Amino acid sequence: MSDTRPQATPTMVGEVLGAYRVIGEISSGGMGTVYRAEHQLLGRSAAIKLLLPELTANPELLQRFYNEAKAATTIRHPGIVEVYDFGYTTDGRAYIVMELLEGEDLGQRIKRSGRLTELETHSIGRQIAGALRAAHSHGIVHRDLKPDNVFLVPDPESRGDRVKVLDFGIAKLLDGTPANVRHTRTGALMGTPLYMAPEQARAAGEIDHRADLYSLGCMLYEMLVGHPPFIAEGAGEIIALQLFGTPEPPRNLLTTLSPELEKIVLRLLEKEPQDRYQDALECQEALESIRGKLSTTRANEIVRESKRFTMSIPTTPPPTAQQSLRLSLLDRPPELAPDNRSAMPIIAGIVTIALAAAVGIIVMTRQTDKPATTAAPTVSAPVVAPAPPPAPSPPPAPSSPATPVAPIKPPTAEIVVVPKRPRPATAKTKTKLPCSTAAGSPCEDDIGELPKRKLSQP
Repeated sequence: MSDTRPQATPTMVGEVLGAYRVIGEISSGGMGTVYRAEHQLLGRSAAIKLLLPELTANPELLQRFYNEAKAATTIRHPGIVEVYDFGYTTDGRAYIVMELLEGEDLGQRIKRSGRLTELETHSIGRQIAGALRAAHSHGIVHRDLKPDNVFLVPDPESRGDRVKVLDFGIAKLLDGTPANVRHTRTGALMGTPLYMAPEQARAAGEIDHRADLYSLGCMLYEMLVGHPPFIAEGAGEIIALQLFGTPEPPRNLLTTLSPELEKIVLRLLEKEPQDRYQDALECQEALESIRGKLSTTRANEIVRESKRFTMSIPTTPPPTAQQSLRLSLLDRPPELAPDNRSAMPIIAGIVTIALAAAVGIIVMTRQTDKPATTAAPTVSAPVVAPAPPPAPSPPPAPSSPATPVAPIKPPTAEIVVVPKRPRPATAKTKTKLPCSTAAGSPCEDDIGELPKRKLSQP
């Protein structure tokens, strides 16, 4: 019997990839390894991201890897990480040569600092909006904006940080693309639930650049408060909150927060795309207009932790969403949880829904064996997780089964393209050509056609 366990990948230190010599390893993970490299003639430092052999053999993941490189070189903006080269090693592994960044990602900054000042949040948010404006002007929607994909490079001149947006691997191209690069189908869910726009969570196909603006709103909220707008135990629960939940206004938690900044954040978090800013430039201008009203110190301590998530459960199950399996969810920030009592209402609400669904299944099963003697009323009123009471008590057992919520199924990771909605007359970005296909048929979304492999010479 042969040993099927994955073998250790040999180090690439000392190897030459294209014009770059690998001089050290920076990090490694589930997708591959990142190396430090240097141009052999010019001496320019670079980072090389090398895909694992088994992932290179996966056409979808290889196309996504290529999308990341192609999108960055297409946009060419100071707020987007610069890509220098794309190629294959002598043994066929794909790699990207990119700008070497020194600093930390936004997720690390939030974890280290707890919360950012209003001015820090404003500066980072405005720069992200600028990078999105450039991407959207090329018809590229990121679709996976989150703190881990925003890198902060110290800038001595401004005494602040320069923002670099990373990882356009699942970016969506709104323009038309040749039919021979259509690799994906509509209806697939891609992204990170904690920062996912409602229309993206529905996987309904109506996704455009405004989905990125919702993700930006989630990040601004987290920078100010210390956690995303919605937190739950699992991806399915978070997706339900993105669809039906009402975020706690930041000023309910931070009493000295600028009302102008809160207004911008809450507009970005509107459920319907038409209620948000209609493009990144409009958001950027809104942020710039309040710059002089912001504080340079952190807001006072959070006076309470109360995420009064309001979920209206429809009488018919919502559309089935597919869950991305590669995503990790954040734990509750320790500095925001002095004790566990404040979490009881949220847990109680979730347990109530789960118990109601379980009781419904049992009752329906028993009814197949004997006729029911009394018709039980149907619970269709909105379910609300209340603000924390002084002494929380366990939720009462439901008198009848609630309408079950459709389960979240694991996805087949896909990239989709959908028609872009008509832009208002004042919009400053390009009008994109829609992708028109029959329901369930392939719809293109890749940034470009994956080039044939050309192996690097040793």
